[in-house]
Amino acid sequence: MAINGTEKNFEVTWDGEKNAINLISRQAYTPVGNELVSGSEINFVKGIFSQSAIYSVLFFYFFLE
Repeated sequence: MAINGTEKNFEVTWDGEKNAINLISRQAYTPVGNELVSGSEINFVKGIFSQSAIYSVLFFYFFLE
């Protein structure tokens, strides 16, 4: 959320059909609601290894003069 509105912003999406995580450059991140919650306010979940692929989608802008 700190980088939204900059050239470095990116969106994170889940594609269940491909079992994949998508990182999409130059799109604003969509908050899910608990990003800035302190550790004492959330329930901790043990992370597990995932076989999901991670795709990075880059958008390039071309300017014609």
